[in-house]
Amino acid sequence: MVAKFVGSRTENNLFAAFVGESQARNRYSFAASFFASGRLKVLEKLFLFVADQEKQHAKIFYNFLSSFGSDREINIEGASYPVDVLNNSVGIFEKSQRNELVEHELYKEFGEEARYEGFSEISKKFLEISEIEKSHGERFGEFAGLLRGNELFACKSGNSCWLCLECGKIYNGCQAPQECPVCGHPFGYFLKKDLSLL
Repeated sequence: MVAKFVGSRTENNLFAAFVGESQARNRYSFAASFFASGRLKVLEKLFLFVADQEKQHAKIFYNFLSSFGSDREINIEGASYPVDVLNNSVGIFEKSQRNELVEHELYKEFGEEARYEGFSEISKKFLEISEIEKSHGERFGEFAGLLRGNELFACKSGNSCWLCLECGKIYNGCQAPQECPVCGHPFGYFLKKDLSLL
């Protein structure tokens, strides 16, 4: 079945996804500011990294919308968007994880609807971005666990390699140094080298 795009479920879903990704980008920029104020540069960078990816997702959805013709206004049926209070580190990661996993499931549904309506390229993008959102959720969950266990800047046992995000210094120890021995930046700039932030 190939549906007419304007007025289709796929058009509505693309607009809902565009708005959702735009909101996620802003939420993650706000979270980055929260962590920057606490001198936790590694967490600030993580949220800015994901915010840039959300911007790219929004652009993909917007480009599909604009490729189908003239200017128009779209009312979104049945859409809701989270407004999360950013007041503690673990909570920010847990809420971000939840939101990303909701998007993962939602975009799978949107992909199936687009396929059913005959929009195969849009379906493919929804399904691919769905998997990216799942990886975002998993990453946020991993960092929430590290924060809960006080393991973001320390190891439970043994040593780890720590990477300074400012100058690239690799430091070996059971915890991140209080200050980078090369550039002097505080511990909040260090990340366990085996964590794939970027």
